[in-house]
Amino acid sequence: MTIPSSSQSMSIFSFLYLLLSTIYLVDAAGFVGVNYGRLADDLPPPPKVVELLKNQGINKVKIFDTDATVLTALANSGISVIVCLPNQLLFSAAASQSFTDQWVQANITKFYPATKIEAIAAGNEVFVDPTNITNFLVPAMKNLHASLQKYKLSDSIKVSSPIAFSALASSYPTSSGSFKQDLADPVMKPMLEFFRQTQSYLMVNIYPFFAYAANSDKISLNYTLFQDNPGVLDSGNGLKYLSLFEAQVDAVYAAMSALKYDDIKLVITETGWPSKGDSEELGASVGNAASYNGNLVRRVLTGGGTPMKPKDPINAYLFALFNEYQKPGPTSERNYGLFYPNEQMVYDIPLTSDQLKNGPKTSVNGSNDNVPPTSGTPPASGTPPTSGVPPSQGQTWCVANANAGADKLQAGLEYVCGTAGADCGPIQSGATCYNPNTLEAHASYAFNSFYQKNDRAVESCDFNGAASIVDKPPQYGDCEFPTGSDSGTPSIEGQTWCVANANVGADKLQAGLEYACGSAGADCGPIQPGAACYNPNTLEAHASYAFNSFYQKNDRAAGSCDFDGAASVVDQPPQYGDCKFPMESNSGMPPASGTPPTSETPPASGTPSSQSNLWCVAKPNTDEAKLQAGLQYACGEGGADCGPIQPGSTCYNPNTLEAHASYAFNSYFQKKNRVTAACDFGGAAFVSDKVPTYGDCKFPTGQ
Repeated sequence: MTIPSSSQSMSIFSFLYLLLSTIYLVDAAGFVGVNYGRLADDLPPPPKVVELLKNQGINKVKIFDTDATVLTALANSGISVIVCLPNQLLFSAAASQSFTDQWVQANITKFYPATKIEAIAAGNEVFVDPTNITNFLVPAMKNLHASLQKYKLSDSIKVSSPIAFSALASSYPTSSGSFKQDLADPVMKPMLEFFRQTQSYLMVNIYPFFAYAANSDKISLNYTLFQDNPGVLDSGNGLKYLSLFEAQVDAVYAAMSALKYDDIKLVITETGWPSKGDSEELGASVGNAASYNGNLVRRVLTGGGTPMKPKDPINAYLFALFNEYQKPGPTSERNYGLFYPNEQMVYDIPLTSDQLKNGPKTSVNGSNDNVPPTSGTPPASGTPPTSGVPPSQGQTWCVANANAGADKLQAGLEYVCGTAGADCGPIQSGATCYNPNTLEAHASYAFNSFYQKNDRAVESCDFNGAASIVDKPPQYGDCEFPTGSDSGTPSIEGQTWCVANANVGADKLQAGLEYACGSAGADCGPIQPGAACYNPNTLEAHASYAFNSFYQKNDRAAGSCDFDGAASVVDQPPQYGDCKFPMESNSGMPPASGTPPTSETPPASGTPSSQSNLWCVAKPNTDEAKLQAGLQYACGEGGADCGPIQPGSTCYNPNTLEAHASYAFNSYFQKKNRVTAACDFGGAAFVSDKVPTYGDCKFPTGQ
């Protein structure tokens, strides 16, 4: 994608399942597929992934290459697949049909028809690729089609290319949708004509999350999540939109219509919502991800098109099947998955029409239990609260909103007592808070338990509008609702710390230390040689300092002191030599936006260097896909200055992926004040104190 400039079997969608059990799914229903990316080394092998897809009833998948192990695993599964010709091969594909003949023979005919390949994506979001390959796109598509014709496959396998929504110059109001001027005539017209001639369709990637995160003051969260809202009226055509997703889809239709291609169909090849994000990524949370993806599935599978194209079904591929921890970019990039690598769902949502009526299916291993996010990371935040009451330390509670209705209260109750892990023992039969035995009373207790457990974070009291924050003790019979002072972890303001648990062993401590000082952005400067907290020079002492920096930086949020069991919260100041552990929320430096995850050999420090003679360069022998992904991120969302590596510029030569990636990585690194954590890019980069030598190119430093 391009980023713009449980233990219970039902969770927050229980009420939808019940309502939908009596709804007849109309013939015009679209399909829901899923993107299967593999930028992680902890994912199940392809045969197990195919088993998971079949178990979940997913019969359409899109991959980002033509990996033989994946295509072999998909053989005779009944699952249709879109494969991809990578961006870096577009030049060759455009230049020579003999190349595409060989590529089709090696990557398509070798597997088809046992593997149901239904389309080839020529590149991915080519228009935003920093290597300027846009002009090669349509010629490459034509050569691919000609090669398919040669093998008599052109009727069965279509050629298209996923474009980013940013290809539009205008999208609001929806009826004003238009492609950017530099794309409309030279690229989009010939591409759409190609689709018309070959009976293919336009692929487009749409992420309402990006629009909301950047404009949360103007865009309603409910409108973005397909929830109840008054709708948005298009002043141009008088159509009313009840979701941002449909408005964006119709903006693409409008853009095609402006070029006189109203007959071309659309397939949404990527859409999704992250379950976790950085602090500035508003709306990234498990609850919002479940709402968006679950409601999108319902919208697609219950039939009907968009306001502009009511008779055309909506077809969409969710992004993505798994959380992929090696993806570069901000935290959200690694948290779009429906499933954890252990095949457990991140949240329970329906994925098929059968599941809409009967509830989600169990995972392959027979469990519906959700697995919490990797320890050491704070709970997702940023969801705009529905209540305007700010929490006051130890004196606020979260209670049910009776006006929300029984369905929402029941869904929220099931979620918090199940997946969310609230303490619901006191509302069980015979326990202290069982009476009054009403849904409102029980939901209030459960909601409050979750709220207190999460240190009264405002976003932890919403439950799809079923809860609100109050500053007076709830009154339900004789039940006493806990406050922060008795909710588990001590949370007296400024008087708790996070320290290493020496009993877990060196491996876990080292892994936690590397994570905290790397992508997590803890301030590890004081534990560097010669600094104030370098001594005692022990793994336990250094890990404790790093863990505590991360914990304080995240306002001592529940869940931010774990690190896979390697850390724990204490209410006594840590004693490691003369080192003073901070206890202020600003003790750590701000997270580096877009910092990729730490690599297998991450640096021990995440602090800015005081020296200017440090550079960030590509690791030798790094996989090309990693280098390409890092290059695209750095030159795109990362905001690196990649002008000098464009054709004809000072650092274009040597024209190699390693040289270009090194320049881009270093530009990003210097821009981030040489924060070591900003030089990783999924393990594709490292910090060097030697001047990079690539031809005559001079790499900038911090000076």
